Amino acid sequence: MPTPDWSGARAAESLPEPARGARGPISTVNEVIDGDTLVLGNGMEVRLVGIQVPKLPLGRPGFPTWPLADTAKRTLETLSAGRRLTLHYGGRRTDRHGRQLAHLFDSSGIWLQGELLARGIARVYSFADNRSLVAEMPAIKRSARVRKLGIWTIPSTACAATSKPPT
Repeated sequence: MPTPDWSGARAAESLPEPARGARGPISTVNEVIDGDTLVLGNGMEVRLVGIQVPKLPLGRPGFPTWPLADTAKRTLETLSAGRRLTLHYGGRRTDRHGRQLAHLFDSSGIWLQGELLARGIARVYSFADNRSLVAEMPAIKRSARVRKLGIWTIPSTACAATSKPPT
């Protein structure tokens, strides 16, 4: 498979269906919680697997808002608003909070994780039990980093918070 060109503004995905993992339900978005978590119209809470975005406190006392956390949430809202999304599972399907761990694709084939990486809003963040599509992610992130987009505009000292594991 040829390597997609991730230098454009959109990560229009050309991944073949089997590479995306096992197909899950299709639904619209009811609510975006933060830049990598949303609630679908069918009630499922979904954590976009394979990436990490700047975090919001979300009611956690003393937890600081990471730089660009609001931008990450708005970006996911823009990418998902009014679109029918299909979940694709490539490993473990739920986390300890009961959220679905999935890759999300819209009806035109746009891979939401790839788009967030391409815009510099996310970094690659995977676990051994859920590695589908991770091989495609570093090239996308590298393109955003070279072009100094999103989180890659923040000096490393200010961006250190984005290296912390989720709580």
